[in-house]
This record gives sequence, structure tokens and C-alpha cells, in this order.
Amino acid sequence: MATNWNAVLANVNNAADILSILRKVLGQLDGKVDLTKIDEIISDLDSMKIGVDTALSDVLSALVDFDNASQEALQQVIQSGLIEGFATEAELLATRPTVLKKYAKAEDTKVIWFWNKPEGAPDGNYWIKTGLSELDQSKIYTDEKTNEVESTTKDFATNAALIAAGNLSKTGSKNLIDFHDKNGDIPAALNEFGEFEAQDFKNEHGSFNTVVQSITRQSLSDFTHIDYDADGNIIFGMKKDGSFTTANPSLKYGLSDLRAGSVPASEIQALGIALDQNATENDIPYVFEVEVSPYQADGTQAQRMSTAIKIGPNKLYVVFTQFSTYNSDQQDGRLVARTVDYDLVAKTAIVSETIPIIGNKTGNNFRHPHLIRLKDRILLIFNGNTPDLWVYESFDNCTTWQLKTQIDTTSIAQMPWALALDSVVRIEEGPFAGRIVAALFYYAANSRIGTVYSDDNGVTWKRGSIINSADYFPTYSTLNEMSLACDAHNDLIFAIRNESTSAESRYIIFAKSTDGGHSFHFFNQNIKTPTVGVQIGMKQIAPNSFGGGIPKIIATHPVGNNRTQFILRASYDGCQSWAYDYKPWPMTEIVGYSSLIPLSAKDFALVVEKGPMLKEQSVAIKFLNLKEIM
Repeated sequence: MATNWNAVLANVNNAADILSILRKVLGQLDGKVDLTKIDEIISDLDSMKIGVDTALSDVLSALVDFDNASQEALQQVIQSGLIEGFATEAELLATRPTVLKKYAKAEDTKVIWFWNKPEGAPDGNYWIKTGLSELDQSKIYTDEKTNEVESTTKDFATNAALIAAGNLSKTGSKNLIDFHDKNGDIPAALNEFGEFEAQDFKNEHGSFNTVVQSITRQSLSDFTHIDYDADGNIIFGMKKDGSFTTANPSLKYGLSDLRAGSVPASEIQALGIALDQNATENDIPYVFEVEVSPYQADGTQAQRMSTAIKIGPNKLYVVFTQFSTYNSDQQDGRLVARTVDYDLVAKTAIVSETIPIIGNKTGNNFRHPHLIRLKDRILLIFNGNTPDLWVYESFDNCTTWQLKTQIDTTSIAQMPWALALDSVVRIEEGPFAGRIVAALFYYAANSRIGTVYSDDNGVTWKRGSIINSADYFPTYSTLNEMSLACDAHNDLIFAIRNESTSAESRYIIFAKSTDGGHSFHFFNQNIKTPTVGVQIGMKQIAPNSFGGGIPKIIATHPVGNNRTQFILRASYDGCQSWAYDYKPWPMTEIVGYSSLIPLSAKDFALVVEKGPMLKEQSVAIKFLNLKEIM
């Protein structure tokens, strides 16, 4: 509704009354108006011959036009759906929008509010005040200028009109709203398409861009597409000319750069995270668990040291050891399997009965299974009675197994022979493509670690370097179980368990091989990773450049005493550092040996042993996806 200025100005007697009225007027300066009439007023006031009554009459006429135009502009914004209007601020704050993000304006206070409810958040009040209203800003501005007003009513009216003019958008602007600073510049605008265009400026609530960027996927005038993270930072922006930009400089690199090793070390993790976030943008997180073999299954005791391989579109072949005797460690172990048919959509799984592979319930000790897929067969590599290291193979997708070879572990004294889990890997690409590498240890007070490898699909094996732990770690020389995985460049990364109980040794020891596993050298992480005396799961999620996915190593292990506080960590830079971590279970849950099985580039089966060590241990699988982890 237009303001009745005749009524407002009827009782104006002095400059103080005019100042009070103009303060209210300035609060209405939030739309597009025609300045022609106000410009004419200023020109007319060149001479003292023009009386105050005439000046006020002309100002009244101009302000009536302004009020009409301002109301019209505001209605355009509200009707467009960009901002919802409310009669009072109380009414606005009482509403609970059904969308996650929304702007609204209260007519009584002129304040614009922003509804910013996080996805999945409980019901509540998520209104955020974006800053001072135009009324507040106008009052502040007018107060600052009061001391500059001339002593005469004519001079005061002239200056007040100039202030009004300086706060109005120039005639011909296509913007719905122009936001002016105190110098009359326009640092931000809501353009004709309803898009925010802004240089950053700050008020008591922070920067304007921080508010604007909280809207995800908001297109700006120079961009066809923009992605923001949860904190409102720009992750990726595609411009109209086909180029792109980002607040994250690592996005000037791509997946090929990551695999080629041409990304600066300081930017690798940011690049990997951004690529994976983009790949999982439309995914729905999920996680569910299934017990594969319970404690005391088939008349045995502990169910331990499990791994798996995918043998069908939705079918896993899970291999583990059933131990029948416990003393200080496991004894009387036979190697068995169970199949798991899973449905990731329904979040269900069906587990088969036990399938014996090798050994009896007593009298044997087969453990540490590894499954390696070749073109025409699957290899099963595992330990037998000390110090045996066996290689079996299956030509019928794990239905039957036959002996292939036994790897030499006795021709040299104290030769490393023992596996853990995730201790064998096949290099898929690069100069050593097709090579199978096994990381082994010999446990003693001064233990030894080393490798064997095969370039003919497991027929023959060669010894790599052997390292005496004491030569490198004299104060805690009991290095033993080793896990390994390929990095993005087909080099090998080793994660090594230390059996020492000293505080200084309670960290994962890392090593790297650049010659296909023949030798390796230790390296220090940026920040050391704490652990307990347990195997560390290691898996490269995208070993093939043509197989899809972003190359990264995921490590899995507990960090608390008694194998509590199980954690999953992801690294895009070869375990030099960790990009993020994830806790699959409550921190009190006891989880030991583990092996992560990629079902796809974004779906995983985390195969673990659960329960207290030397007691009620069982085998379980946690199904989850990358969206859940990130």
C-alpha cells in the first residue's frame, strides 16, 4: 500500500521532525525507482528563493513515486519465489519450510532470513539472520550523517535528498535488487534471473559470500554450473566458455594426473576427495551387516582370519579358518569357506553352509588365506604348519581346489615365511603388470621381513630382499605381520605390524617398493598412525585405470586396547597421510583381523573377525558404500 505523505508531513515543524521521517523513509530504499524527480529537486534547491514548503512538497511527490516503485519491486521478488514475504518477523520465524534451503523477508523489520536445515537433521529452528535490514542500515547511515547537516532547513533537506539518491539504484538497472555500501558502490545484486552476483563484504554476521554459498549448485552469471561443499566453499565451477575454476586449486588436475603422479603432493588428497565427492554426488549411503560364521560353528571354536573374492554378480566366496584349540594363540585350524549371496538394495544376505577346503578339525594349522584372480583360474595362497607356504588353484570358480606348488621357506635359515591377511597382491598395470608379490615375516626376538614374487602366475617364485628388523629398529625389533597394496602409480605400499609393547612402537610402520616388490624402503608419514598389535588391512580400490573409480588405499584396523576402536582410513597419496576416516562400529566393539573387498568402485564388503581374542570370535561382513564412508 502507498504511503500517505501528506498526512505524515502535516505536523512537521522543524529539522528534527524531518530527520525522524527521513529515517523511516530510508528504511524503504530496497527497490528500483526513478531518480529523475529527486534529481530535479536537488537542482531546484540551488537558490535560497525556494521556500522550505515548496521543497518539502516536491520531495513528498518524489517519495510517493519511490514508495510505489519500491513496493512493486519487492512484490516482483516475492512473486518470483526467490524470497517469501511475511507480515511479521514472528510469523516468519514460526514457519518450518519443507525444503532444505530458502530465503524469506519480514515486512515489519525488513530483515531477510535464510532457512538452512542440514540434510537428515531433526526438526527444529534453522532460520539464520543474514544481516542488518535495509532499515537498520539506513538508520545507521543517517545517524552518521546527522552532524554534517547544515543549520538551515533548506540545506538539511538538500543533504537528505542526496542521501536518498545515493541509496537508490540508478534508472535502467535490470537487477531486481542492488545492495549498496556506504560509499554508494554496488558490491552485490540480485540480478534479473534471480541469481546472486557479489563481491564479498562483511557485516556483524560474517561475509555475504558465506551466506550466498550456502545454497548448493547455484549458477552465477558467468557459470553454467557450480558445486559447493557443505561449508559453502566452491568445489567446482564450469564457465560458459567451457573453462572451469574452483576455490580448490587441486581441481586443475584430473584423474589421469593422479595416476601419472603429476599432482603436487600438497594437493593430492584434496583432488582425490573432490573426485570421489563428484562420483558419489547422487548416491544414497547404506550400511548393513551379516554374520558369516558364528563362534563354535561346526563343532569348532574361534572363526578367524577371513577374506573373500567375488565369484558372481552378487556372490562372495568367503574363506576363513576354524580353530578348535586355543592356548596362547590359535591351534588346530582347518581352512573352510562359505558363500554369501547379497542384495545391496534390500540390504539382505544369505549365507551357505560350511564348505571344507583343506585340513581336519584337529591336527592341522591352515590359516592366512589369500585369493588372487587370474584370467582362467583363482589362486589360493595360505600358510600351513610352520613354516609351510602353499599355493592352490581352482579352475571352476572356487568349487574345487588342487595343489599348484609349495613356496620354498627352508633353504635359508630364518627365512620369512608367514603371511597375515592382505599380504599378497597382483600388480595389475605398469612395468611389473601380472607379478604376484607376497609380503612375509619370520617372528623372533629380532624378526625378519621380506618378499617373494612370481612372474608366471604362481608357478615359480623368487626371493626379494630380506630385512633384519634390528638393523632399522633396534629398540623395538619385533616387526612381523605385513600387508601391502598398490598405490595409484603401481608401486607397492607395505603396512607392517610391530609386536613390541613400548609406547614408541605403537604405530604402523610403512614401507614402499618401486621395483615390483624385490626391495622396499621405510618411510615416515606426515603424522604417524597409532595402532595396536594386530594385522592392518590394506586394499587398493581402483587397481585398473580402465576399471573405473578413483585410486586410493583404504586401511582397516583397531587402535584401542583389546582391539577396540576399529577404524577405516582412506589415502590418495600412498599412505603418506590420510584424507579421512570412518568408524564402522561403536568404539567399544571388538574387531580384529580385516580385509576390505571392493564389490565395485563404490561398494565394499568389509570382512572381519569379531569378538575377544582367544575367546568368542566369529566372522562377519559389513556391507557399505563410499557415500557412507565419506
